[in-house]
Amino acid sequence: MQFRIGQVTPDPQEHQTAMGAVAPDLLIPDFDPAGVQSEITLAENGKVQAARVSVNITHTWSGDLQLNLIAPNGQNILLRDNNGQHTIDVQDTYDSVDHPALAGLAGGQVHGTWRLHVQDLERRDTGRLNAWSIEIDVTTQPKKILEIIGFMV
Repeated sequence: MQFRIGQVTPDPQEHQTAMGAVAPDLLIPDFDPAGVQSEITLAENGKVQAARVSVNITHTWSGDLQLNLIAPNGQNILLRDNNGQHTIDVQDTYDSVDHPALAGLAGGQVHGTWRLHVQDLERRDTGRLNAWSIEIDVTTQPKKILEIIGFMV
């Protein structure tokens, strides 16, 4: 009888997607730098390869709004600066391809609590954070598979 024991390693890296979404329905206080925060906790382990954040905000003057994504490690990513331009509502998706600040998350840990911080930095108009979501392409280390081959003679 002959046995061979060794490790078989599949691809050097495996890929998956971590996703989370919430509909907090939070009133965004007018002219208040404290703003509102909403959280999404992701359980997946691995490193960020790319990220996408979608927001749905009702606001009568969206140019008042500043949006920041806060990663589990405390890294603060400016998604949208209050630009003063008059548009109604914010229904946007920000991704690593078009938004260099999000690309800066690459290599960081996915697991943990992600926060969206929404501030209204001008007077007179108000709004509501209806919903937001995050989708992260995750690179994980492959699982080692133990290979045991037996031969009977």
